[in-house]
Amino acid sequence: MNRNRSDHDSDSEPMIEKEQAAASRSDESSKEGPSPSHSSGNEGSDRSFKVLKKSNKRYLFGLSVKKETTVWNLIVMPLLPFITCTINFYAMTFLPLLLQSDDHFAIEESELRKATSKVIMCAQMLPLLALPFLTYVYEIIGRRIPLTYSLLCTNFLIFLMPKVAPNFTFLCMLRAVVGFNNTLIVGAPLISDYVKSESRGRAVAGNTLAIGLSQVFATQFLVPVTSEMTYD
Repeated sequence: MNRNRSDHDSDSEPMIEKEQAAASRSDESSKEGPSPSHSSGNEGSDRSFKVLKKSNKRYLFGLSVKKETTVWNLIVMPLLPFITCTINFYAMTFLPLLLQSDDHFAIEESELRKATSKVIMCAQMLPLLALPFLTYVYEIIGRRIPLTYSLLCTNFLIFLMPKVAPNFTFLCMLRAVVGFNNTLIVGAPLISDYVKSESRGRAVAGNTLAIGLSQVFATQFLVPVTSEMTYD
């Protein structure tokens, strides 16, 4: 009887040891984390999420734009610098003729270069001094008010330039404000509002192209068409 009980105890001991070893192995595997097949499944879901996220981008005219951007927004971006720079280049072309006109400033030909250079210097100095503060203007006031002011005020000041003759100082002041107004728009504040960061380089290139075309339009089209007109 005792012999049978001792034999049964000796047979049950290896089974208990096996169960304990299996339990320890399962604990270790749970601590190590998910299996390689489970992690590869997570990687696949992450990859599909990235593809889905990339497919949700909006493109207009080859630019990655923000959700609320419209076609008209992208048309206005290069159109504004085109208009203001056309006015600016047109005024620069006729400036020597205005200074030399006997009915206005009547500057002699020997002094014409110096007078023209002085007006151009005034037109550049004010924008250079105000340039560091333009960002604060857009952030505090917004975009609409400065851009509307620039378009309306520039046209009015160009109209006033012959009217202030023969006061050369007033002419320099008007030309300086025109240069400042031009800088307000050439700074391209609308690009950051409508275009995403990955496409802003192409948007800036488009604005630069519009500025170059405005110079061609002003000097090769507007100047010949209006050459026979009077300043009054």
